[in-house]
Amino acid sequence: MRKMILLALLVCGGAAPLQPGSTCDVHGWGASPRVEVRAAPAANARLLGTLRHRAAVESGTDINGTFPEFHIVGAQGGWFRITGTDYGDYGDPLPRWRWYRGTGWVRGNQIGGQVLSGRLHVAPSERSRSRDYGKPADIVTIRRLLDCQGHWVKIEADIGTGWINGLCNNQVTTCS
Repeated sequence: MRKMILLALLVCGGAAPLQPGSTCDVHGWGASPRVEVRAAPAANARLLGTLRHRAAVESGTDINGTFPEFHIVGAQGGWFRITGTDYGDYGDPLPRWRWYRGTGWVRGNQIGGQVLSGRLHVAPSERSRSRDYGKPADIVTIRRLLDCQGHWVKIEADIGTGWINGLCNNQVTTCS
């Protein structure tokens, strides 16, 4: 038995392998002033970098600053694998810049986006039971992302918890 445990530790590099997660294809943005990007989907994983809110620099404009935007390609246990981080061009007078360029993991409560028009589903399928949001999509507040599959995202929001078909990642429009 000890030999089997030792062999398992050697094969796994001394740590238990990560369980497979979901594959996603959605976009979002960092929804807190300082988003931590980790090497693995865990709070104690190595910190790779941070993504920061880019505050507006000119007074008298309607620019509130922008949050970093990224492509979400996977999910595991409330964490989301991101890539392609950039700051959108929303008329910000500063030149475009990046804080973190690599791939990494971000907690679901640090990711934002806007609900597209549609319904809240019980499963990631148009055929699943669903209900109307009960208010316009552009004023739904997403509290955190829970999971994703393809273009579907499971959210916890002020309208409840469920699956939506896609996110609008444009910070100044509703994508409708």
